[in-house]
Amino acid sequence: MRWNGQLTAWFPIGQGTRQGCNVSPTEFNLYVERIMRTVEENYEGMVIGGRRITNLRYADDTTLLASTQERITKFFKDLIQESARYNMYINAQKSKTMVVSRQDNISVQVDHEGESLEQVHDFKFLGSYKSADGHCSKEIKRRIALARQKAFVLASIWKDRNIKTATKVKVMKSMVWAVFQYGVEGWTLKKLDRNRIEAFEMWCWRKMLSISCQEHRTNDSILIELGLERELMGRSKAETTIFWPHYSGKCRTVGTYSPRWNHGRVTASRQTEKTVDTRH
Repeated sequence: MRWNGQLTAWFPIGQGTRQGCNVSPTEFNLYVERIMRTVEENYEGMVIGGRRITNLRYADDTTLLASTQERITKFFKDLIQESARYNMYINAQKSKTMVVSRQDNISVQVDHEGESLEQVHDFKFLGSYKSADGHCSKEIKRRIALARQKAFVLASIWKDRNIKTATKVKVMKSMVWAVFQYGVEGWTLKKLDRNRIEAFEMWCWRKMLSISCQEHRTNDSILIELGLERELMGRSKAETTIFWPHYSGKCRTVGTYSPRWNHGRVTASRQTEKTVDTRH
């Protein structure tokens, strides 16, 4: 077995399941659920929508929530000890820490297996990038770039005169906009982000109609030709408000620390006493 970049000695397999077995995920979830229920009893975590949340889990990705370094350190140590009872271990080399704050000089030190976990400013989690300052501009730029690549791949559809414009619009929304809107529920939109999204929407229609910048067509004329109104920005805002209905005012910043068993990545972030206005 390869562990932390090195091969272990040969050993016999007396129990367990084969790789790819359908039973493996279920067994893993049973163990992890028991571990987390035992560990989280002594920690307050954070309250969202009246519900106390100490961790977020998806497959072998687990995010621990804490407001101070002392709490996250103890939380992590208790998790390691409880996991060891079931022969489950956390990979320190693939574990990271993060401080979620508008201040850049805040650091957190979490040790595991005789070394400090690396602190990062952003990381990729479940397909989208999370930033330590809580801003989503970098992720929005990335999603726009990916969506544009998808639009270029579908160039043969845009140029096909046998396909109706209404059909092309549906393809644009279902295949290009869907790429852009992945993870939109967790975005915090600023004015610059809104302008960037609206510009991307018009780029999509210009690409679909093969309109070059040399034609000097206005955005209104293009929308009138298609019989459409601006829609993408409204969709994005609607998704964020539906997913976070409790974010109607101000809330405290929160910190996360996420370990992954065996081959996972750990992210941690810590909350400051400042408040963040989530309305912009």
